[in-house]
Amino acid sequence: MDRFSNNLETLIVHRGEKPTVVVISIEEYNSLLGTHHELSSVSNQNRLNSDNEKSNKGKSFEKVLIEK
Repeated sequence: MDRFSNNLETLIVHRGEKPTVVVISIEEYNSLLGTHHELSSVSNQNRLNSDNEKSNKGKSFEKVLIEK
């Protein structure tokens, strides 16, 4: 299990007549849920696509974050 958790690998378990299951780390699972949420609406998809296009054209900017 450590190998899959440490390397973000996926374990696919074929169980014969029963449904196949997939084992992934909690970090990978949370990442998949976040991506699913970001792409779950057309408005989010459009915003992300627009931001990617701006970044690819060099129209992005950098901000310094202030930690308190």
